[in-house]
Amino acid sequence: MACTRDALTQDPESGIIRIDPQKCDGCAWCIEACDFGAISINHETKLAEFCNQCEDIEGGPQCVKICPKNALEYTTPDQRAQRTRHNLIKESLHFPSKAKDPR
Repeated sequence: MACTRDALTQDPESGIIRIDPQKCDGCAWCIEACDFGAISINHETKLAEFCNQCEDIEGGPQCVKICPKNALEYTTPDQRAQRTRHNLIKESLHFPSKAKDPR
């Protein structure tokens, strides 16, 4: 994790990242390191915050449920890794169509 104060922890099963407000000093290093842009600074507390995937609400992330375009999907880290492996295999088995005879 990209935190000099060890304020970030990740649940090994769900993949949910938690920020310890007792350790976070709002330096924003985690924001710079996050490839997904998922961490932000709370302007009231001046500390980093991260979506907890509605872990306290039955049924999981509400954004996934209400997205009008069905553009969001809730998956575990294992499911994402499996999908990535599947896609890589599928792409590697794709052969280009025969080239036209140059004659």
